Amino acid sequence: MDILEDDDIYFFTPLRECFQKNYFETRKIFIAAEQFSNRTNEAMFYYLSEILDEIYSLYGTKNNKEVNKIIGNIETIFLGIQGYTLLTAIGIIEKKYKEINFCKDDIYRIVTTLKKELNEINFSDDFQWCLPRLSKANKEIITKANISIKKAFFDLLQCFSLNFSFNEEDWHYEIDFNKSPLKNKLYIEKFSKLIGNNYKIARAILYDVFKKRMSHFHGSIGDLRDALDHIARSLFLDAEDAIEELICADEHIRRATVESLQECILTLLSKKYSVKLHSNCEISNQELMEKIAQIEKNISIARYIKGSKTWFTALNFFYKALDDTERLGEKNANDTT
Repeated sequence: MDILEDDDIYFFTPLRECFQKNYFETRKIFIAAEQFSNRTNEAMFYYLSEILDEIYSLYGTKNNKEVNKIIGNIETIFLGIQGYTLLTAIGIIEKKYKEINFCKDDIYRIVTTLKKELNEINFSDDFQWCLPRLSKANKEIITKANISIKKAFFDLLQCFSLNFSFNEEDWHYEIDFNKSPLKNKLYIEKFSKLIGNNYKIARAILYDVFKKRMSHFHGSIGDLRDALDHIARSLFLDAEDAIEELICADEHIRRATVESLQECILTLLSKKYSVKLHSNCEISNQELMEKIAQIEKNISIARYIKGSKTWFTALNFFYKALDDTERLGEKNANDTT
């Protein structure tokens, strides 16, 4: 087994400490909030991807001050995820139970108190508050806000006589905080490829699909969350088991990427096809059907290879199909007829 020197793993130890302190608490809150809603949304995608972005930014950073700053950013995002997740759940609880007039007085009291406390510490519920690169003052505000938010959430649970149980042994999957794969060269290489290459590609595509194309495939958020689960667990296992966790994380990143892109194309194609057949299209229906057939062919090729090690090649076919779909119904610029 190849053993690495400390200089080769300069940021892994603080990253591991950060995850031990913050990640499992964050995941516990996810599970608690899912009692009321498993809804995912655009903001959660940004939270999860920002953590992966910050991990990626650690590469090439050997300055201790800069490493500590990035680790601080990650901690801030974890705090943000905790607060946002519980705030979302509290909003759902308030709306749901007000509609059926159940424990209305208790709900009003708890939520009113929470809003007052958040206002007193100048807390904003805009989802941007938890993104990284914030000042120390911002982090202090988030920390104080989370104390009030957590108390309100668990007070609401008590209102409805709901008991929240969290079996840490089941969740940790034999995790031992005394174990570490960080001296294993193969683990570090796989971690570097996962974050430095595969996630880098996936990130560009996911941002394109979510932001530019305005398409929201909620399954990708779950896959990013699961990828982080595997990365977190890998930090607290022996090398062999840790490498298996990274392989699983890589699969979730692959799935988040190709499934989001595929869903974006199919949704857009369905809308375009319907609109073009019932409007003044610049091309004939025969030409339209020929173009759709070519798009479907590229989608079919991409789908065939998306689950293999050649899934990066599938992206080319998906993007060809996406570009053609966006131009569907437009007359060819070179066509003079």
